[in-house]
Amino acid sequence: MHSIRPHRRPSAARIRRTCAAGLALFVGAWLADASPALADRSCQGSICIDTGQEGRAVVFHAINQTAAPVSIRIAVQTQNLEAYPKLPPVQLVPAGGFRKIAQFLPRSESAGWSYRYRWSWVVGDPNATHNDNYRYRMPFGGLEARLVSQGNNGTFTHNGAHAYAFDFAMPVGTPVLAARSGTVVMVNDGYTKHGISDDYLAKANAVYVLHDDRTVATYAHLDPGAGVREGMRIRVGDVIGFSGNTGYSTGPHLHFSVWKPDHQNHASTLPIRFFDARDPAGQIPTTGTWLEPGCHDDGIACAPGALPDEGNSIGRRDLKRSDDGACHCANGSTITTHLPCRMVCPKL
Repeated sequence: MHSIRPHRRPSAARIRRTCAAGLALFVGAWLADASPALADRSCQGSICIDTGQEGRAVVFHAINQTAAPVSIRIAVQTQNLEAYPKLPPVQLVPAGGFRKIAQFLPRSESAGWSYRYRWSWVVGDPNATHNDNYRYRMPFGGLEARLVSQGNNGTFTHNGAHAYAFDFAMPVGTPVLAARSGTVVMVNDGYTKHGISDDYLAKANAVYVLHDDRTVATYAHLDPGAGVREGMRIRVGDVIGFSGNTGYSTGPHLHFSVWKPDHQNHASTLPIRFFDARDPAGQIPTTGTWLEPGCHDDGIACAPGALPDEGNSIGRRDLKRSDDGACHCANGSTITTHLPCRMVCPKL
């Protein structure tokens, strides 16, 4: 069971400012050249909305201080204000970007005006196009097959926007591997409890990875202590953490999905296929099936369902992992570790 929220909760509709006979009652400082005098700043993590005035116009600017593009949805209720120009309710703000997302002009210069607004954001680009030719690696390691406890279009939580997600049942502490290369854009960590009340909906440890096609992967319900940090570039097969039982969950498992924001700003999962050496079309895991684990990106032979080399072949022939997890390095040393051998073996 899961419920993943890869974005911050919407802010309350609590902003109100009035203007009498054209006299603005704004107090603030200048953010930067060509930006409005600030009346309010509302922040959710590293994403902020600034409201202010440019001439007669009431303007809303979005500030994205993260390393990933974000989609922002804003809903504004006004009195004696009219949107000009009319902008779409969901807009993309690039990584490290600053963008005007709404602007209003008074309908009457002699009457007062007011506004209230709500907003939310989600990582990713609603205009992203998934590379349907890509075949994903199984997102878990270890030496044992794992049960698909919930596949696509499940009757429990994998429906609607979550229809194309996967749950893999596994003991706490199973290595979680990157199913595809990308950049870590968000890490939720530090949660230790689980349950099925609404209190746990946003309390799952999770890692979010942005792919080259601008889709996003979620690895959720992890054990505390993520193995990656925001902004880190990871390769397929890298260890990103360990499976756990945190957040909205009925038992230990790994939740994995690939998604992009839809035009309502929901994280809408996408249909994907996993690599299968026996079938070029790949496979779609179904509920009740058992799947062999993937492999670390270190030269170990991949089991069916794992992904072959993506071109990261430096030193592969000299890096071998035995069944006991030891790395046998090209210089003759043996190192026992859960990390990829390429990370611990000295380069020759």
